[in-house]
Amino acid sequence: MAIILFSSVAVCIFALDLSVVDPKFFKSMYITWGMQHAAILGNGGDLQLVQDQTSDDKVLRRNHDEIDFEFLGNVSGQPYIVHTNIYAPGKGSREQQFYLWWHIDGIPSQVFRNYENEGIAYPNKFRRFSARACKWDGPVSITKCAASFRGNWWTSLIYSQLSDGKMDQLKWVRDSYIMYYDYCKDTKRFKRQMAPECIKQQS
Repeated sequence: MAIILFSSVAVCIFALDLSVVDPKFFKSMYITWGMQHAAILGNGGDLQLVQDQTSDDKVLRRNHDEIDFEFLGNVSGQPYIVHTNIYAPGKGSREQQFYLWWHIDGIPSQVFRNYENEGIAYPNKFRRFSARACKWDGPVSITKCAASFRGNWWTSLIYSQLSDGKMDQLKWVRDSYIMYYDYCKDTKRFKRQMAPECIKQQS
């Protein structure tokens, strides 16, 4: 009951503030999962969400910024894979994957530099930043996520660039067998129309 009430209130807030969302939901938002529990109705003016204790859905603005960091397991006993993706604004397909070596703490695996002044999209519009840790149990359910704290430690000067030692670690990750997939090297997938940041320095 609380989930349904919260969802209804959130939808009303978005719908009443026309500066936040276009009056037509299908123009400014899309359903990312739970299609069977969500629908855009009434010529795009109404958003319907149906939730209970066993279902979930997610609706996002089309121009949202997002940074994904996921652990992909498998049933074959192969090493785990760290999967990352960056959306800016609303466009992803910036995946990188790494075989996970345990003792990963403190070792950088990816850098995404800000070239926004050159017209290259960058995820810096985090109006409501949140960090969630989730465990994916399988193809159907996700266990409850929780944000552990609210803070802005990531904006401090020490995190604005990598030290020389961290740069060496990043080079080791990228040059070794550990890097499994890089969207900047997948010319077949993108038909040689690579993302503009792929020709820029990222390390």
